[in-house]
Amino acid sequence: GLFAPLMLNEHDETIRCAGGEFHLGAVYKNQIFGVGEKDNGQFSEPFEVTYIPGASIFCRLEFLQQLGGFREDFFMYLEDTELCARVRKAGYEITVVPQAKVSHISRQESSISEEIEFHKLKNFFSLYLLHAPLNVLPEFVFRYGLWSLIKSLNNKPQLLRLLRAWYWTFRHSKALFEDRFKSPRSQRRLAQTT
Repeated sequence: GLFAPLMLNEHDETIRCAGGEFHLGAVYKNQIFGVGEKDNGQFSEPFEVTYIPGASIFCRLEFLQQLGGFREDFFMYLEDTELCARVRKAGYEITVVPQAKVSHISRQESSISEEIEFHKLKNFFSLYLLHAPLNVLPEFVFRYGLWSLIKSLNNKPQLLRLLRAWYWTFRHSKALFEDRFKSPRSQRRLAQTT
């Protein structure tokens, strides 16, 4: 399936990511292994995970082509999680090989634009429609839809962002659900319309 090296922070050589696990339950959970730790050999042998970061994914080209590559409608955030979900759904393993190491060079932090925040949300909602167990979707929609909207009533930019992301998700929900039940090879790629 997919492989990843141990990812280190370039500025202090601490571990940025040693893979991780994600869970698409009623509450989203994502645990990244080794964050902030010094690399003291605690990850000595290859090990299986359910998540690796998109910044350092290795696989055979034919395998990535068979999966259809990254979804075109996932811009910048959660595209790696979505790909990992498809790999696992197809029955393949995702492995971290800690003997291989890469350095991640961080850019200067700047404020994240409204457009990026929108993509984060609509990708998150789409990830659930594509891969979460069907029985968690009602609670997910209540928690991250209705409840989040109510909590955002006093924050107009956040409220508008949520409404826009949910609108995009509902507008594309039929295609997302169709992709959910297709083989990875035949999945459609939605245009990046907003």
